[in-house]
Amino acid sequence: MQRKIMQRKIMQGKSCRENHAGKIMQGEKKMNEYDKAVLRCFLEKQDQLFPEPVAETEEEAEWFLEDMMAVVVSSVREVIQYFEESGADFSEDDILEASEVFDVGDGRYLIVEG
Repeated sequence: MQRKIMQRKIMQGKSCRENHAGKIMQGEKKMNEYDKAVLRCFLEKQDQLFPEPVAETEEEAEWFLEDMMAVVVSSVREVIQYFEESGADFSEDDILEASEVFDVGDGRYLIVEG
């Protein structure tokens, strides 16, 4: 069972790197490092993206975010770049209101594509 999960993560990682070229390659280390502020933010605001809780503890949140390949970016500009590179059709004004974007509160944003 764990082998299948790992294979799935590897396949997801390859496609993510292919889709986002150099930007995600640079941020690859970030994708799997979620500090307490990011985890708390997700736990408190997960209902903006999901109809019911997907995690109840920081550990569950970390596992979920890793599985979803969530990305932490350090500015509004990087949020805009992320969505432009993924081909999403958002206006710059609306992008921070997207349900996939979580304001961590310290200038960083968590992007979770559900």
